[in-house]
Amino acid sequence: MSCDDESPKLKVVPLFESDYRDPVEGLRSVANDIEQGDIGEVRTIVLVTHSDLDDKSHVEIWALGREATDEKCLAVLQTGLNEMTNLVMLRPPK
Repeated sequence: MSCDDESPKLKVVPLFESDYRDPVEGLRSVANDIEQGDIGEVRTIVLVTHSDLDDKSHVEIWALGREATDEKCLAVLQTGLNEMTNLVMLRPPK
């Protein structure tokens, strides 16, 4: 799915190549991949966090990058949702 006429096809890159789930290490790994150019030129990042804040469930949305407009972020989130849905639905049963 393309977000606009000028952008190439979007690619979902898995955050976790291994089974670790440490959020700080995961973010460092992504930052390293961006700095090293391993995932190409990153123009938009949308990060959604779910945490407990003051004993309440809390969701925060972070939009980063030079093309992080509201519309682009929504398109990136929708593409990510579609990709995650496909991954989950097509995953072989355990």
